Amino acid sequence: MRPIAGVWKRVVLILLAVGVAISAPLATRASEVAVFPLLDISRGPNGITLPVTRYLTERLSETGTEFSRPDMVISFMAHNRIRVAGELETFHLKQVEEDLGVAFVLLGAVVQDKEKPTPSFGVTLNLIRTYDGLTVWSYVGAFSATELLRPLGIGDITSVAELQTLIGDELVKRWPADAVKQEIRDSASIDSILLTPKFVRPGAEVHCTVRLRNRWTVGRTPKVFFKVNEQLHAGSWSEASGGYEATWVAGEQDGRYPVSLLLEWPLYGRTETVPLGSFVVDGVPPLVALELKGERMAGETKVFRGEVTVMPSLIVRKPIARWRITFKTLNDVVVATEEHAGNIPNRVVWAGHNVWEGQEVEGEYRAFFEVWDDAGNTASASETFELKSIPAEVVVEAAKKGEEVVVELQRDSKVPLAYWRLEMWSEEGRLLKQAEGEELPEQLSFELPEVAPDRKIGGILITEDVLGNKGRKNITDFFPPAGQNKAPAEEEQKSATETWVDEF
Repeated sequence: MRPIAGVWKRVVLILLAVGVAISAPLATRASEVAVFPLLDISRGPNGITLPVTRYLTERLSETGTEFSRPDMVISFMAHNRIRVAGELETFHLKQVEEDLGVAFVLLGAVVQDKEKPTPSFGVTLNLIRTYDGLTVWSYVGAFSATELLRPLGIGDITSVAELQTLIGDELVKRWPADAVKQEIRDSASIDSILLTPKFVRPGAEVHCTVRLRNRWTVGRTPKVFFKVNEQLHAGSWSEASGGYEATWVAGEQDGRYPVSLLLEWPLYGRTETVPLGSFVVDGVPPLVALELKGERMAGETKVFRGEVTVMPSLIVRKPIARWRITFKTLNDVVVATEEHAGNIPNRVVWAGHNVWEGQEVEGEYRAFFEVWDDAGNTASASETFELKSIPAEVVVEAAKKGEEVVVELQRDSKVPLAYWRLEMWSEEGRLLKQAEGEELPEQLSFELPEVAPDRKIGGILITEDVLGNKGRKNITDFFPPAGQNKAPAEEEQKSATETWVDEF
């Protein structure tokens, strides 16, 4: 095998890197063939071998068949972002016909290529007609040095290059040169295809519009049909679109349905089928779940201080066309909403603001998450939660029991406490009681000091719930002297507080 030229190698690398398209005349002979780079399985799923591709093209040129320039093929791949070797989509076949002006493409793969321990080499090739996607010729060949042993070892195969020569000789003998040279007449040249929608629910309508470049003379115009799942739908000419159109109802069975354009020439007694694409019938709605992160449980209700993190997920993964999240009151009043196209996000964070008024409001809400797939099937999930940013009030009551003071503490809230601290002081600054913990007790007691009966007793109660809401309650004199039920003056009370209340 002759090595690839350095200049051609540099051209290939430049075209692959920048995707520069080299224009090809549309009037090229219909018998010309475009050889795409062969897939090299030994180099991975997207590996290619340009030297082998060039060598086989040169050998097949000995049959008289004309081939497109390699730089044109590489440029076409770069311009159309074709990254997978060994195959082409239907619409790419049509683009090859129009852009490169060829009637056939040659695709294939190197399935064996190793020197040691025993040289072996094998290829598979498929010659595909561009206008209808039909494979008109195939070749599978493989040689190994162990299969070609000769007496006394004289003239044995010792390299892959010798096996490639044998493959090339066999290809020249089997190449369908006569079939390739046949002119393609009255073939359909597609200008544009509009097949909508791409994804559809069972029983919905599908519409297709095809514009043809061909302009047949009177008496030679073919009848036009759209073939879907072995059913024919007559195409009608539309002046508005300048093409043939048809509308049909999608089937009830889920799956992919290929669509072809069927042209029928009664005068010649022949038909021609051109693949147009496909649509997918999908009647299975997505399954979505919703989880609220960072919540503190209070019975069955999730409680948040202010920021709510919503984490949606798909139970069964499938493409999502758009999604929407809505926050509502339990009376279905919308306070915030957001909608986007594309797959669902990992998380959505709501800061607890009413988007219409920009204020935080406490209360119970419902997070409602909706998704739509490409076919329009919808699914939803919801979760109820509560916003609470104001600490719960603690009711403090005290009563004398002999020489003791009994303090009763009452707190009614769904949100449990994380910490509390109580300090009681006499007016002289004597600490009478200090206690702290996590669960607030219902009752505390301490001894009365031996002071004059008109002396005041006060204190402070600090609380913090599990959401982080902090409360502070200043406890005034429990037992004012007889005839003095009025609260002390503000300045006097402030002075006393600064004297015996420890700031927390």
